[in-house]
Amino acid sequence: MLSSNLVAKCQTFFAGAAVFLNACLIFLIVKKSPKQLGSYRYLMIYISIFEIVYSLIDSVVSPTILSHGSTFAIVLRKTTTFLSEETLFILGCEWCGCFGAFMFIFAIQFIYRYLVVTSKSKILKSFDDWRMIFWILSPIILGTIWGSLAFVYLSKNSETEDEIRSALLSEIDVPLDNVVYMGATLYHKDSDGNKSIFVNTLIMISFKLTVLTVSFLCIFFFASLTLLEMRKVSTISTQQSKELDRIQSQAFYALISQSCIPVILMHFPCTIVFLASVFDFDLGTSGGISAITFAMFPAIDPLPVMLIIQNFRGTLISVVTTPVQIITKTRNV
Repeated sequence: MLSSNLVAKCQTFFAGAAVFLNACLIFLIVKKSPKQLGSYRYLMIYISIFEIVYSLIDSVVSPTILSHGSTFAIVLRKTTTFLSEETLFILGCEWCGCFGAFMFIFAIQFIYRYLVVTSKSKILKSFDDWRMIFWILSPIILGTIWGSLAFVYLSKNSETEDEIRSALLSEIDVPLDNVVYMGATLYHKDSDGNKSIFVNTLIMISFKLTVLTVSFLCIFFFASLTLLEMRKVSTISTQQSKELDRIQSQAFYALISQSCIPVILMHFPCTIVFLASVFDFDLGTSGGISAITFAMFPAIDPLPVMLIIQNFRGTLISVVTTPVQIITKTRNV
């Protein structure tokens, strides 16, 4: 496993970068968004705030993902925070909840993009009035369920305690007294080597894999429909509507790029850990790497939006080049 100090430093660095970049993106959305984006601005601000909250929790709890045979655990280091074990454990559950809500947020954004392109006004209006609260609350509710499952099924219990402690001792480089851990074991092996399944762990893994699968299918389905509709619209667009099509196209491709980042850095490693537990496979030293990729996600995720949407990109280029131009003119004088 990677050094725990190195992992903690990386998590702190990426948390700072995530807060700064998402704050910059929120500023750009508020001040520089094209009017044609409509209520989509609020969805972009929503996910930026969500990513800031996630990155702050991540920097406090400094989670490291461990996989050892059929055991998986989230290790939270007490030495990196002044919080009590109980508070740290609750924050760990909230971290899990944020983790579970992200892909659902992106799924909602793809639904919105499809509704805009197809002009399905009846449903689209739900993003413009008081019903918007239901779109906002649904990922939070899902994240709460995800975090509650972590609180119930990843807590210490007599059935899985020995397996988890054995896995921790063989994988982490800090004493167990310095960590809080939340974990579960899928199989129990008796003295004869026979396996029995812990049903609670199986229920939790099944729920989380189901949520991820449904979110991915929803994203793929609505992204495909949106792309097809955009191609149809582009063939019959008038000169007046081309500007709107261009902005909607930029928002769509920015969303695709933005959605790929958590898939690669968060959900793919998480799925690998879950499947490794199912097949009783030891991932060895990969836990520290996944902890870094989880922290990296909210720092990288704002970049596609900032760079692909022309209004945002132009503002950033202006901010970077203006001081250079001033310095150059001063030297010439």
